[in-house]
Amino acid sequence: MGDTRALAAWLAAGDVPSQAVLNHVAKMLAPELDPNCDASFSLEAKSRRKGAQRRPDKTVRDWLLYQNVARVMDDIGPGGYDSAIQAVATTAGISKETVKKAYASISKIAKGK
Repeated sequence: MGDTRALAAWLAAGDVPSQAVLNHVAKMLAPELDPNCDASFSLEAKSRRKGAQRRPDKTVRDWLLYQNVARVMDDIGPGGYDSAIQAVATTAGISKETVKKAYASISKIAKGK
């Protein structure tokens, strides 16, 4: 079994895998479709536990918000965090608090914490 979040984040970032990678991922997602499957791992989406469930759509949204905040901060320069949060929130039509939470959440992942 594997964790599909890394794949989702990679695709959300706009990366386009080669045909060979797509074929291998397809085999990992559905090894039963290829009797000669040579995938050493499989990807399986499973519920982690009852209660609060992770939502891939929220993760993708958070990743996109993080990227936009980072881009705006690069454009503004040092000290541009609050301005970047405000600009992204206004553009996306969501609250500043939502953008801050998304940025903090993905920032931890991006920095390996």
